[in-house]
Amino acid sequence: ELQIILDHIIMHMICDFFFFQAEDGIRDFCLSRGLGDVYKRQEYMGSQILKRMQKLFLVICLAALCINVTQAAIGVDVSIFSDLISVDKFKCLRNQGFEFIIIQIFNGGIGLNKHFAQNYRNAKAAGFNDITAYTFNCNNCGNNNPPSKPMNLIAQYLRDNKISLTNNRLWLDYEPCTRCWLDLASNFNYIVSQAKYVSEVLGFHPGIYTSKYSWEDIVGSRSSPELTKFPLWYAHYDNTKSFADTELGRFAGWTNPVMKQYAGDIMNCNLDVDYNWRP
Repeated sequence: ELQIILDHIIMHMICDFFFFQAEDGIRDFCLSRGLGDVYKRQEYMGSQILKRMQKLFLVICLAALCINVTQAAIGVDVSIFSDLISVDKFKCLRNQGFEFIIIQIFNGGIGLNKHFAQNYRNAKAAGFNDITAYTFNCNNCGNNNPPSKPMNLIAQYLRDNKISLTNNRLWLDYEPCTRCWLDLASNFNYIVSQAKYVSEVLGFHPGIYTSKYSWEDIVGSRSSPELTKFPLWYAHYDNTKSFADTELGRFAGWTNPVMKQYAGDIMNCNLDVDYNWRP
């Protein structure tokens, strides 16, 4: 697909070069009936053609670079239960082509991940530059109310440890668990309030992690633009790095997910990780 896009860009550049530069005589060059005419005109047009070709080559190279930057990427997320993760283990993941790491910073039933700061530094030392965090919170879990309370703890922890998350992204993880949630309406209000607080008060760029069935289990069919304005990272363990599972990645008002967790609980590099893909 990337090659098709690049070919399309190159074709447009070539057409622009040959057909829309009449003031420099390039249109006449295009109308030449054979290579003989080209050679006869070399002295007259040589320097101008060279300059045009140099510009065209530069534009094509820049276009190819831009396309390469936007290529799909794979990454892993690790939970609070991974404890302290060594630089070597992060290097093991990096050497397999994983490009980003999402580390759990808070668990509603436990609290702050005391190893987060060191894991963040170890991931950096291993060559990861794209490092974000996720937090699991629930309104029936101790010390999770009001919804701003765990978020303030997270924000203070990051400040104290001088940690900057990539794109200031904090993923809010909402999924079912035993005795974690109250009624559907209360759950929904808790989630909306928490996401707004993270964005409007703390200044993070929140994203929502959930799945179609997890969402329905927690809040039913409820939806709000207050939530769907934030990016969706959804879970569907089909081992497929694509959004082809349309109905599972578009629900509750979200229409364009940004990331997919396509495999879970994988033992890799002596770590229990989940695999994620983004286009």
